[in-house]
Amino acid sequence: MEIRRAVELVGVVAAEAVTIADVQASLAASTALKAWLASRDVSMSRTLMGLNAADRTVSPEREFALATRGTDFDGWRATARVDVIDLLPIVEAGLGNGVVTVAHLEIITGITKRLNSDERARFAEFDSELAAAASTLPPSEFRKIGNQLLRKVLAPSSAIDRFKHQQAKTFLQHWVDRDTGMFCVRGEFDPETGTRLHGRLQAKLDALFHDGDTAGEQLRATTGTRDEQIARQDHLRAKAFIALTEPNNRNAGATSGRPEIVIIIDEQTLANGAHRRGRLAVNGGAELPIETVQRLACDANTITVHVDHHGMPLNVGRAQRTATTHQRRALATMYATCAAPSCEVNFEQCEPHHIKHWQHGGRTDLANLIPLCFTHHRAVHEGGWQIALTPRRNAEFTLPNGTKTVVPPKIPWAG
Repeated sequence: MEIRRAVELVGVVAAEAVTIADVQASLAASTALKAWLASRDVSMSRTLMGLNAADRTVSPEREFALATRGTDFDGWRATARVDVIDLLPIVEAGLGNGVVTVAHLEIITGITKRLNSDERARFAEFDSELAAAASTLPPSEFRKIGNQLLRKVLAPSSAIDRFKHQQAKTFLQHWVDRDTGMFCVRGEFDPETGTRLHGRLQAKLDALFHDGDTAGEQLRATTGTRDEQIARQDHLRAKAFIALTEPNNRNAGATSGRPEIVIIIDEQTLANGAHRRGRLAVNGGAELPIETVQRLACDANTITVHVDHHGMPLNVGRAQRTATTHQRRALATMYATCAAPSCEVNFEQCEPHHIKHWQHGGRTDLANLIPLCFTHHRAVHEGGWQIALTPRRNAEFTLPNGTKTVVPPKIPWAG
């Protein structure tokens, strides 16, 4: 659909729509317009990536997020689209004229995101087939076509080769949803591992089913709508998964593989509960009630880091850990993310950087360490960025062009 005509249909037909056909025409025009805008985003992200090749201090993801008032994930998604669409010129052309929709592009990006460069090149041989399918099929049917083509790309020479490939593609992700505060998990496993996990989950569900407690009653209940029953099953499957991660012996200590929980809290909050100037954060970004935190602080495998009302560490809990581990915990009390200006990469994905480089005599002391993500760590070591740190840990970043930006500690509970 011609873009100018699409704009007219969205603006005029939507305002004057009186029939189903009018509404459908307006929605189709809106979809084509979104596709064209997505193609422009791809083009501009490609330009940012080109600027990054010339100047490593330019972060395409971050610049995209800032310009669009989006998140770092939006920036990452934009560059991921470029990586895919660069290999599919016919699909890109279809996106530009509205034949390929944003939904189709997201399916292609999702299908190919875990392929290596050779596999992506083979998948790109189906460019014309993908474009043709996207022009006629809704996303649900297009996904089937995409997966069929993916299987052709990954077709192994033998069953064992396929299994090895599946093992290599196994992954697990976890994050905290910023809107709901819920801890989210997503993963894919090879058939053997998945079967073992499924069997263990089912065994736990069976045990819950025969329990006399509330969980068992919920699982046996037959009341409610079909959706309510499915939601109940999902909830109890989550409880079964949690049970699988719990140690058999709650008093086994750190060597049992119990997860370490790091709590950052000020003394008054720990003793008396929340107050106006209180400081409280938990590693991983989870939000816990103060009562739960107070209970966890008594656990032998919970590391409690005490801070003052400015968020500066007073002491770090003592477990059998190296000095570097203690320093990372202390840095975590002062930084929720990478210390670089406007960067939102989580602290757990950052590396402690020596402000005075190690090879130049810099000490591995807290006063000489600051967390940087991979991109900004590279910008400092290879891109000419410089950092100076004040006693209150205000970091002054100096870019190669002389621009200076002062960034205070990004305390986990701030904002």
